[in-house]
Amino acid sequence: MIRPLVATVLSAVLALGVVGTVPAHAENTDDLKRILGGVAAAIILGVTIDNLRDRNRRAAPTPDHDEPRHETGIVPSHCLRTADNRHGSQTYFAASCLRRTMQDAQRLPHACAVEVRRHGRPALGYDPRCLRDYGWRHG
Repeated sequence: MIRPLVATVLSAVLALGVVGTVPAHAENTDDLKRILGGVAAAIILGVTIDNLRDRNRRAAPTPDHDEPRHETGIVPSHCLRTADNRHGSQTYFAASCLRRTMQDAQRLPHACAVEVRRHGRPALGYDPRCLRDYGWRHG
């Protein structure tokens, strides 16, 4: 942040040095005021842009819908189920079991929700790998 500010101030000093070499006449005072106003505006604009760049660099990125939020928690292992499907078997945490046994089941990431077929019926569950990516572990 200091380097751009110094560069802007140096530019302003050089510009004022060029203006200072022009003979001062009563008619030139309005022009001088306009030039000084422009230099001041350029300095203010440069400092503002520099501050905004610094603020953007320091700001932490907000989680995206596709990006895990890394909440922590423990998912009970006794809710782990396996269902057979046409592609083989699928392991998942049963949502109904989680709701019964966890106080914070509503904090589970919606991105990890899966629908499985268990005994020919649709069932809601959570993908274990996805939960692990979000910071949840089972125990």
